[in-house]
Amino acid sequence: MSRIQAFNESALARQFSKKDFYNDCSLSDNEYRKNVVEKAVEESDRLFPDGIIYNCFFLGKKKSFSLSSLSQRLVVRTCVSYLKRSFAGCNKSRSKIARELRVFLADGTPYNIYRLDIKSFFENIQKEELERKVQDIPALSMHTKKIIKRMADYFYEVEGVCVPRGIETSSILSDLYLKDFDSYVLSRNDVFFYSRFVDDILIVASNECDAIAFQEDVTRALPKGLFFNSSKTEIKVLCKRKKAGSIYYDNDVAQFDFLGFRFVVADSPLPTKINGGVEVENGDVAPAVFRKVKVDLSPSKIKRIKDKLCKSFYSYGKTGDFLLLKDRVRFLSTNREFVKKDNSSIMPVGIYYNNSACDFPSLQLAHIDKFMRFLLFGNDKRLPKIYAGSLSLRQKQELLKFNFSYGFINRPHKRFSHNRLAEIVRIWK
Repeated sequence: MSRIQAFNESALARQFSKKDFYNDCSLSDNEYRKNVVEKAVEESDRLFPDGIIYNCFFLGKKKSFSLSSLSQRLVVRTCVSYLKRSFAGCNKSRSKIARELRVFLADGTPYNIYRLDIKSFFENIQKEELERKVQDIPALSMHTKKIIKRMADYFYEVEGVCVPRGIETSSILSDLYLKDFDSYVLSRNDVFFYSRFVDDILIVASNECDAIAFQEDVTRALPKGLFFNSSKTEIKVLCKRKKAGSIYYDNDVAQFDFLGFRFVVADSPLPTKINGGVEVENGDVAPAVFRKVKVDLSPSKIKRIKDKLCKSFYSYGKTGDFLLLKDRVRFLSTNREFVKKDNSSIMPVGIYYNNSACDFPSLQLAHIDKFMRFLLFGNDKRLPKIYAGSLSLRQKQELLKFNFSYGFINRPHKRFSHNRLAEIVRIWK
């Protein structure tokens, strides 16, 4: 039996976020805010009678969407809150998934690692199948189901996708769509670890099953219309834990990137024994010794940070606004508190909290610090001449105080007003 899921003024008014008030100062006026809520009630009652108002933009090569109407966003946020009550999706952070994965990778038994990516996931979701899965949620009210169906129908007719990437409902509907697939993989006795972050999948499984046969089984379990991107598929076969081959150095046996982290699995040197007067590894204890797992930021994530630094310096070259440049570097190299869109909680984010699963010292963080020095003091190079040529020595020294390695290990927190945050990140979108 469905719980009461109201779309009245009280329920919709609870969906306002702090960001809404920063983006629209008129919301501070009671009468104006009341009109927005009343419009939201009408939108929900009449199922968006004039259509859905939205913007399109590209994230890389992927077309994404955002709702333009605040009234419609209130309706959609309310739908999301009811979906979350009715269906438990995956809400683990990237760092938590990475820490759990490390434990399984350290095991010395034989296993296979499967890195899989669902090709054009949102674009290939089948509307009829999605509607069936939504209808099958017993705790979801008929009104909520009608609103979700109306959104799917509208976007499918106009854009050819029923779960538009970027809209508030996209994440939880994608979890719902792959619920049966998740259950299938987790139910297999030969699967040790399974994680899916939207369309990015990693499986650690026994090597007793042939790797190709396992991949084919998993592929067949995908909902109709979905398939894996062969160009992004990786399979790593790890044999039983062996000697490192040296009493001093690790022997790397697997390396892969997942969720912005680079994982390196290594057979580290075993305890030694004396054999013929020579100190050698004691291979007899290999099965009892865990593998070493090294975790750092992935090169692609480092590239994104470096791109943001370059854009920050380039913007300074155009505007001469040193304080804004300083705040952008501060933003990237420190930590802060983030309020979720639904105002449900406050969570710490930043250089440490977004990457807390990394080992320290971190080679990649040290690389960013070195790149920062290069931008500031590599006077004979093209990039520093373009980006930092007009900075004084005092200004360069001020910027050099922001150190990514320091921000990770000491976790300094900085606060920015919402307006300042919007100004800081504007050039990175």
